[in-house]
Amino acid sequence: MTPQSAVFIRSKEQLASLSGGFDRVYFGEEFCEDLMPSFRQARSVYYAAQEKNLGFTLLTPLCSDKGIKKSLDILLRLSDEGIKGEVVLSDWGLLDEVTLTHRKKISFEPVLGRALTRQKSGPRLILLSEVQPAAVETGKRVPLGAGAFMDFLKERGVSRLEVDNPLHGLDIRLPDGFHGSVYYPWVYVSLSRICPVFETVSQGKKRCKRDCIQLPVRLTHPDMPVPLAAFGRTVFYENPGPVPSLDMPGLDRVVYFNPLGGHDAGT
Repeated sequence: MTPQSAVFIRSKEQLASLSGGFDRVYFGEEFCEDLMPSFRQARSVYYAAQEKNLGFTLLTPLCSDKGIKKSLDILLRLSDEGIKGEVVLSDWGLLDEVTLTHRKKISFEPVLGRALTRQKSGPRLILLSEVQPAAVETGKRVPLGAGAFMDFLKERGVSRLEVDNPLHGLDIRLPDGFHGSVYYPWVYVSLSRICPVFETVSQGKKRCKRDCIQLPVRLTHPDMPVPLAAFGRTVFYENPGPVPSLDMPGLDRVVYFNPLGGHDAGT
């Protein structure tokens, strides 16, 4: 199993400035449907990635009905052009549409996003290392559940799952036929229904202007071992540890992720 290296980008310009060393680019949005790219943007990044001989993975977010419709429109239009790649699904409703309702029309391989793997990723769990080490060990494990869950994914054509590399460590054991991707160095913590940046800067406007990408909010607290960073509705933290090892069964890809996009942004 050959290790893979991918990187998250927010724009075609970031793709153009990438140095070598990557096999694939991730483009799109996992958490907020207001930050989803348009069909034209996704199409443009795909062809730019092709010019660099890079694989293409489209990220899709937790969705309302409106977001599901937009995500499907992008995927169906890309598929109609014969474009192939992966699609990371962060919403059970969209997963149902992609892997069941429109399965024969969509040419993208479905991937279970980290928002759906139910992983314990909060930074405070590491504080229990000395007093409750067993709790930390349990927290490392990704709860894949009983075999019925993996059978469900297999039936839906999902053979890749994505996880974070939390501060307290990672333990994932994928069965034969499944592959795993681990994000590094930024870790997803939580998602809110309300965007504090939009509420602050919108000045009564109803349409999101994506200000959160330029206005991350740094959050600190004595109980937190590392600072948190809120990008709009989503909270992350940066794990200062080394690149995660790919020595666990099925784990074969590192996704270099920064909420700002690009390999070096903010690190």
